[in-house]
Amino acid sequence: KLASSPATPGNTVKLSIDIKLQHMVEELFGERRGALVALDVEHGAIKAMVGGRDYQRSQFNRAVQAKRQPGSLFKPFIYLAAFEAGRVDGREAFTPATLVEDRPLALDVGNERWIPKNFNGRYYGKVRLREALERSLNAATITIGEQVGLRRVIDQAKTSGIESQLRPSPATLLGASEVSLLEITAAYGTLAREGKWLKPHAI
Repeated sequence: KLASSPATPGNTVKLSIDIKLQHMVEELFGERRGALVALDVEHGAIKAMVGGRDYQRSQFNRAVQAKRQPGSLFKPFIYLAAFEAGRVDGREAFTPATLVEDRPLALDVGNERWIPKNFNGRYYGKVRLREALERSLNAATITIGEQVGLRRVIDQAKTSGIESQLRPSPATLLGASEVSLLEITAAYGTLAREGKWLKPHAI
């Protein structure tokens, strides 16, 4: 809690940071490079953030300004788009029990042939959507994304809180479009709130 200047009596600025938690995560990170964001899911308030080792040396905040590929962290938004598809446009609804093919794929991306693979190199044939998400199956996830439509997946991610530009490429389905740590964390908060997005705030 920061007191106002004498020129504006009666005003206060309240910070959402939990000082005890902030000190704890700073101590945990120590001199290591890295980033962390802790959000209050109910209100979207930033409770702790680590964006670098020393603000005096560098003001670049990796939690907010750095963008990296989220990889499999992006997958829940594909499944959410699939579940929402039936409600939005009346097509046959996907459910956690819907069967999808998990098999080797080869896709044309621009002038190149893209052959995504499952992490362990194994394929499981017909699997339920729930299992595909639980096992983080790349091939099944891409199949779902292709059926739902890349544009719908991107729109769902945007609705959930992803603000960075997402490329209209199949590789985006496996998290190839860069996002910040803060926005992917906030988007997961949307999932926890059953679809309600709140912009993260510290004040």
